[in-house]
Amino acid sequence: MDIDTISPNTSESKVVFESIDEPASQISALCDEIERVANSIAESRQTSQADLPEAREDLLFNATNVFVRLRLLNRRLHEDKTSFSQAVSDLRQKADELALKLENKRREIAYIEKEIESTEKLETIYQNIELIPLEKFMEKAPEEYKQNLDNQHELMLNRLRFEIKQREMLMEEKARVKSERDELRQAKRQRIEKLENIDSHIQSFIKSLKPLDRAIDAADGSIDDADRDSGRERKSGSKPLIEDRDEPTAESKRVREIRGEGSSRIGTPRV
Repeated sequence: MDIDTISPNTSESKVVFESIDEPASQISALCDEIERVANSIAESRQTSQADLPEAREDLLFNATNVFVRLRLLNRRLHEDKTSFSQAVSDLRQKADELALKLENKRREIAYIEKEIESTEKLETIYQNIELIPLEKFMEKAPEEYKQNLDNQHELMLNRLRFEIKQREMLMEEKARVKSERDELRQAKRQRIEKLENIDSHIQSFIKSLKPLDRAIDAADGSIDDADRDSGRERKSGSKPLIEDRDEPTAESKRVREIRGEGSSRIGTPRV
């Protein structure tokens, strides 16, 4: 800012100089007036008018008036100098603050540009991710994902959003299929447990029939021994105690039926 345009903060009773030429012209006028008063004093001394009281009073009054005005002007100039110095100091402080802010902004801009450059050079998984081809994306994607197709950045973001949506749907389908699989496994496990319980009951029933099977075998063995004894008696010509018949007796049939049932139960296949 030019010093000629600075107005010091002075009161209304003081003169505010808008330009440095104004006090300079006033000082020049006062100097001319002082020179004129000095010439008047010198001329009065050369003549007889210097001894007159009225002439001395006029010269003294004029000289005093000029010096008082000069002192006032000097004081005003000193006050204006102080005001101008304070104004310049304030402006310099503001200029320093603005310069500091400007330097901070420049550093921020340089940092942001550096971050942008490093981000553009950064390699991420999004560059190698398997996305839906662009043709299928244009066919299947809703209209909300087809905005700003001329902007490659927005297009990539829309493709990523659509990819996320499709994968979320696939994850839901996977969870549903997994739930159905778990239910089928649970039902299969319950059927297997039920069959194992049935098999254990069958095995316990077979074990409970083993004493009866041994008793039947013992009874069958005694009957065979009796048959062999009767055969030997017939060969020797003695009369058999029991009438020889071609068909087995009712008791032997019953024993054989029971034995046959036991053997069939023993050989029952596992369900």
